Amino acid sequence: MAFVPLNDDHAVASCDFALALSRPLPRSAISELQSLAASLAAELPASAMVQPSDVDDAIVPIISNGAPGIELAYLRPDGSPVWALRLINNEIFVSCTRYTRWEKSWDQARSYLWQALAKLALIKFEAAVAVIALRVVDRFSSNEDTAKIDDLFQRHSWLPDPIFAGGPLWHNHSGWYSDHDSGPTLNNLNLTAQRVQDGQGPARIVIDIVHRLQLRLRSSEILSQDSIQSIQAVIDQHMNDLHLNNKVVLHGLLQPVVLDRIGLKVTPNA
Repeated sequence: MAFVPLNDDHAVASCDFALALSRPLPRSAISELQSLAASLAAELPASAMVQPSDVDDAIVPIISNGAPGIELAYLRPDGSPVWALRLINNEIFVSCTRYTRWEKSWDQARSYLWQALAKLALIKFEAAVAVIALRVVDRFSSNEDTAKIDDLFQRHSWLPDPIFAGGPLWHNHSGWYSDHDSGPTLNNLNLTAQRVQDGQGPARIVIDIVHRLQLRLRSSEILSQDSIQSIQAVIDQHMNDLHLNNKVVLHGLLQPVVLDRIGLKVTPNA
């Protein structure tokens, strides 16, 4: 196989989980954010205040009132986050760059989201969860002289013919809506092939598959201590549905030998 996944048994470089509230966090929420930082200090010891202008990677529609927020993280020695939790504007955002498998990664992300929601439920600001979102980045690479796109991708309507007929460098961005009883889901599928030079070795072609899924709920309960358990159940169900949707898209894109390598067994009708 010319293209190999980022890891031995999967290709996920990062996985982001997010919730968008129907209104931004009030400025009075700062005490709850500080309390959240204290309760998560053992798991996410790096804490920093962030401004709305600092946020450039949101995966949900943003509503801002200009108030600062907070980011908690567990950092590598180089300063990059392994796990991070950010609350600012109307977004609760969890980022994971040490993905193993869905069950374990979602279990940890869900713990951070639940603790954030529990703190926010103490604030009576009449907000509901409006959007549930997931973004997964899968990464494959090959030496430039052996990079054959047909070894990685199947022919599919998501991939235009010039990608298969052209050179090794390309990008393709597309999007579509799929309907769900709870609301429409926006899919953004962004694929990029770029040349990477590591030291004196041969150049590699690195392909990133970035799939963002955004479920916009038709209705949702106002967040409170009374409603939090039912809201959590809705989020849990739909985040798992978005994960399955991501797997179905990858199943349609990747060659069977690649699917076997990364252990992706889902069928399009699953």
